[in-house]
Amino acid sequence: MAGFSVPSSRIGPTFALVELLRSEAAFILAPVLEYVAVVSVGTLSGGIHLATGVTFGLLVIIAPMILGVLLIGGAGPHPPDDATDALAAVLREHIAIESRHLGRLRRGVPAPDLAALGDKLAGPHLLPTRPHPDLPSSPLAVALLGPVVAVTDRVVDAFAFGPSGA
Repeated sequence: MAGFSVPSSRIGPTFALVELLRSEAAFILAPVLEYVAVVSVGTLSGGIHLATGVTFGLLVIIAPMILGVLLIGGAGPHPPDDATDALAAVLREHIAIESRHLGRLRRGVPAPDLAALGDKLAGPHLLPTRPHPDLPSSPLAVALLGPVVAVTDRVVDAFAFGPSGA
């Protein structure tokens, strides 16, 4: 909702602020909800229902307040500016070029080969799906070292260095 009343040149900073506020709210609200759920209700399902109810209640209370501030402040949608029009023109041109290239690709490559290429690009094997077996089990180590180890493994596998290529 914050982006509706902002000129295109200010959308980036506005969404950065919104994301900062959202993450701060999540870090502040989550421990409070967890504490209330654990202390007041003895079961996991009861705690989940309570936390969901509290979150929905806060949404019902806070959303009208946010809309009220937006309306009272007189903010409204801005008409598209030159940057928006330029972006739309570039996107239309890009789509037209891509359509021509994809048409030539469809005519020049057999359908089974295109399907195999699509499966290869969309396959889960391009992204790591589990932590590396040699990493420590701590979530922080997995978050910090996991991408580096995964890229290193991919490079080693691609160039057939070491035991996997032997």
